[in-house]
Amino acid sequence: MIFNCEYSYSFECFIDKISLIVNNQIILESDIQNIMNIIKMQTKLLSNLIVSRDVLRKQSIKYLINNQLIFPLGKKYKFNITNEEVLGVISNIINKFNITFKKFKFYLFYYGIDYSVYFKYLKREILISKILDYEISKNVYITYEELNLFTKNIFYRYIKNNVYFLRCFFIPLSENYNCKEFILKQTLSNKIFFKLKKGIKFRDIKKLYVDHLKLVKIILFEYRTIGSLPVIFEKFLIHGKTGDISYPIKSAAGFYIVNIKDLFNKVKKIIFKEFCIRHIFIPNFFIKNDYDISLKLSLIKKRIESGNISFDNAVNIFSMDNKFLNDRNGYFGWFDSNHLNNKFKVVLSNLNIMQISKPLKSSMGWHLIQLLGTRMVNRLHVLEQIKFYDYLYKNKYLETKELFLEKLNKFSYIKIFN
Repeated sequence: MIFNCEYSYSFECFIDKISLIVNNQIILESDIQNIMNIIKMQTKLLSNLIVSRDVLRKQSIKYLINNQLIFPLGKKYKFNITNEEVLGVISNIINKFNITFKKFKFYLFYYGIDYSVYFKYLKREILISKILDYEISKNVYITYEELNLFTKNIFYRYIKNNVYFLRCFFIPLSENYNCKEFILKQTLSNKIFFKLKKGIKFRDIKKLYVDHLKLVKIILFEYRTIGSLPVIFEKFLIHGKTGDISYPIKSAAGFYIVNIKDLFNKVKKIIFKEFCIRHIFIPNFFIKNDYDISLKLSLIKKRIESGNISFDNAVNIFSMDNKFLNDRNGYFGWFDSNHLNNKFKVVLSNLNIMQISKPLKSSMGWHLIQLLGTRMVNRLHVLEQIKFYDYLYKNKYLETKELFLEKLNKFSYIKIFN
């Protein structure tokens, strides 16, 4: 029959065997092959990249181990994933790649994936995602102080070159004011603020309170940057735009009501420095003596620099970062310098491209870092659209997720057969 067919297809045939043991569960070679085929298809559809077989296998093993460790945690949640949810995900995939269902099934066939196997994979994937989300979310907290500091730092970089023209009503307090005077001046400040918010013009309020009653002063700050303005205005100016009026701002001398009459934004771009690195890593739970680990990494660095061993081989031999599962060869990719502590930032800033750092200690363990590249990125468009809480939450979520999975792996029995 094969000779009579116009086309023929052949898929890998292998004898199934036990490839992994995770706690008391076994994972077969066929399970790994199925995940490899799925990852291969998804990678091709998403980025049109061809990934090596070794990398695919390592990714698949890592994925199966993590899923096997997470799955038992779902017993306490009793999630029920319906077929409709899975079909919804498949529909989203088809729409994303702008292909028909028939074409999608052809892709599955082409990569040796049975549709029923893929359906079960997605169903389990949805379940694992829900379990992981519940486990991680309950340990992720963004405090008001974190959010406020982050927002202030980001916005300050955005507005530090802004030029402001401010008009202020100033209600002074006497040098030795008492409680009665304080309440009267505060009430007056609120009255002026609400008049302005209702649309009463600045000059009309000036005639009443400044010219007639002499209770209020006018102070102008003409064409000043935020750094040259009183610090107590900063919180208002960070979020302010032309025409905005501040709620009465209390100072030691009295109350200010600030109106942004004009604002000139000179900022065309906000530049962030990004680093691209890879590392050799030894986590804390493998470390018995900091001195010995530092010395060991220093010797590894000398061997690499003398040409006795390549950085790639050193990662495979010495790095404990997901040992046996290192699918990126120690590669970290690009990340913002703001995500580094000062010690790492200083070291990376002084490295040349392809140069290797001295051994560095972090809260996670010891690192030997190679700088692969640096670049300056304009983030202005990002800052204009970003939701700061979501940004912080996402970063902390990913960080907590990595620690959670690392902990699961550390306290589990994992046996990988060659």
